[in-house]
Amino acid sequence: MAERGMKAKDLEPIIGSKGHISSILSGRREITLKMAQRLKDYFQLPAEVFLRTVLFRLCNWSQLNKGAQNFLKSFEDDIVDATQGNL
Repeated sequence: MAERGMKAKDLEPIIGSKGHISSILSGRREITLKMAQRLKDYFQLPAEVFLRTVLFRLCNWSQLNKGAQNFLKSFEDDIVDATQGNL
């Protein structure tokens, strides 16, 4: 957001109330699929960028085999590259 000169209030039309935005930015609330879709459309980035914390919390990391862990790690790296314009 800072790179685009945006403030939290600029997300109100996309996410909703200031309270929702505050809760999401502070990590107290997860982004919903609908919010991810709106953010994807607005920022023109893959929805996974906005859902990655949800995706990784769904996985019990310690129970995944090394292959699955490496796959998810590479997926996370791709997301970071996409947000930085490296893809």
